[in-house]
Amino acid sequence: MEVSALGSSLELSATDPRSVRGDYAAVRQANDVAKTLDRGLRVLDLVADLPSGLTMTEIATNLRLDRTIVHRLLRTLAAHHLVTCDEDKRYQLAAGIIRLAKAVSQDLRSVALPLLGELADTVKATANIAIADGDEVVVLATVEPRRADVHIAYRAGQSHPLTRGSAGLAILAARAPESSERYEVTQARVVGYVVTHEEVIPGTWGVSAPVSVRDGRIEASIGVSLFSNEAMDWVGEQVRLTAEQIAQRL
Repeated sequence: MEVSALGSSLELSATDPRSVRGDYAAVRQANDVAKTLDRGLRVLDLVADLPSGLTMTEIATNLRLDRTIVHRLLRTLAAHHLVTCDEDKRYQLAAGIIRLAKAVSQDLRSVALPLLGELADTVKATANIAIADGDEVVVLATVEPRRADVHIAYRAGQSHPLTRGSAGLAILAARAPESSERYEVTQARVVGYVVTHEEVIPGTWGVSAPVSVRDGRIEASIGVSLFSNEAMDWVGEQVRLTAEQIAQRL
C-alpha cells in the first residue's frame, strides 16, 4: 500500500483485502445475473412448449424453483411483453416474442407478407395476419390491395377479444374443442375458415383461417375484410389456401 505525503491519495495493492473483497463481489454479482437470465430463459422454454399455458405453481414445480423467484421472473417477462397471464392465471407467450423474432429470416411476418399481398390482390380486399396475445388477438401486419376501387384500411397493432371477429375465432378453431365455444368456431374446423359480420369493424365482413403450425408455438390466423358477402365461399377458400401455404413455409 502506498500513501502520499499529504495523506490525500491511497493506492491499494492487488493483495489488499479490500481489493479482494471487491473482486469477489463483482464476480458474485455477475454470476447472479447469469443465473437469473438462465432461469428466465428456462421459463420461456417451458411456456413455449405448452400453448395452453401454465400456472405459476406449475412453472415452479417443473423448474424446481421457489414460487417467489418464479413470481419475480414472470413479472419481469410480462413487463417486457414476453409472457401474458389469462383470467385463469395461466401464463403463455405474448406478442413481444414476435418482436424479438423479427431478425430471423423465416419469422412469421417475413413468410406471410408476400402471400398476404397475393391474397389481397386476388380478392381485392385488405388482408391481415393476427396472433393470439392472452385473451386478445393482435393484428401483426396488414396488406392493402394494389388494384381495388375501394378497400378497408386499418393498422397493425389493433387488438380485440379472441371471441369476437373472424381472426380470433379462427385461432380458437385451431385449439381443442370446448363445450362453450361459438358455432362459428366449430364450423371452421369443417370448412377451414370463419365468416363474421360487423363484429369488429361496422359494415364489414371478416373471413379468416387459422395458420396451423406443427409445433403449436404460433397461434395465428390470416384473413380479409370485405364490404360485401358476395362469392363468400370462393373468398373463404382463397383465405384457407393462403393460410396453408404460410404454415408450410414456417
